[in-house]
Amino acid sequence: MSFMKLKAISILLTVINFINNNQKSGQWWQSLHRTMLRGVLGKTFRLVGYTIQYGCIAHCAFEYVGGVVMCSGPSMEPTIQNSDVVFAENLSRHFYGIQRGDIVIAKSPSDPKSNICKRVIGLEGDKILTNSPSDFFKSRSYVPTGHVWLEGDNLQNSTDSRYYGPIPYGLIRGRIFFKNFPCLINFHELLYTFLHCSCWHICTLFIWMILPIKNRGMVTLFSSQRKKKPPNER
Repeated sequence: MSFMKLKAISILLTVINFINNNQKSGQWWQSLHRTMLRGVLGKTFRLVGYTIQYGCIAHCAFEYVGGVVMCSGPSMEPTIQNSDVVFAENLSRHFYGIQRGDIVIAKSPSDPKSNICKRVIGLEGDKILTNSPSDFFKSRSYVPTGHVWLEGDNLQNSTDSRYYGPIPYGLIRGRIFFKNFPCLINFHELLYTFLHCSCWHICTLFIWMILPIKNRGMVTLFSSQRKKKPPNER
């Protein structure tokens, strides 16, 4: 009987030890899961913060400083050819620095979703005489306050203020101050390459985010789960 009791006690102790080990393993897994979750959430919030920060900076730069514009159409030939890349600054329109003869980028009065590239011919208060000799009296126009008169350099192939009249000053988006060389590259291929590289970098960033635990973090985690052995007594 004593042997059977010892056997039962041994089995009971084994079961208790197994339960304790499972509980410790569960605690370790929960700690590991919490560490990974904190790492992923922390990097996600940092990424969102950086995106908002740099997005605001880019918006302010393109809205108030300037940017690159690719012109299309023959209305400004020979000054600006089709597919020429130009640099437009936006400071002049905010400080009313637009002068006669400036080439500007403006919103189209007939299509607000598109932009136009024209030359400033007249400012507010000017009287404009358009090229219509057969209709001399009706070709004189007066530019009202807060408006400008725009025309293309290629008068034979330009839709400008001769058709839709003077445009409000608020439609001007920027003034061209530098013209680059004609575009010699395929922008469709460039856009595809840029998007492809962006997707690749996003995938790499995602992989980096889901692996937040470094080696030293694992060592610290494992070492914290170990039992400290008491020093040997002499």
